[in-house]
Amino acid sequence: GSGFIVIGTIVLFHIADDVYEDGKINLEKLRPVGRLAGNNYIRTSDQFEIVRKIKPE
Repeated sequence: GSGFIVIGTIVLFHIADDVYEDGKINLEKLRPVGRLAGNNYIRTSDQFEIVRKIKPE
């Protein structure tokens, strides 16, 4: 398949104070979610699916 890669330098980011502890980001408090292909999503602990409803034409 086709794809792309983005390479860059992080210059600045904002994060809630309660998520940043001892110089690190607490992933349990941040609870990030990533988007995969199709209806699939991922967390740091598992993968899940959210089926999209399609409107009839």
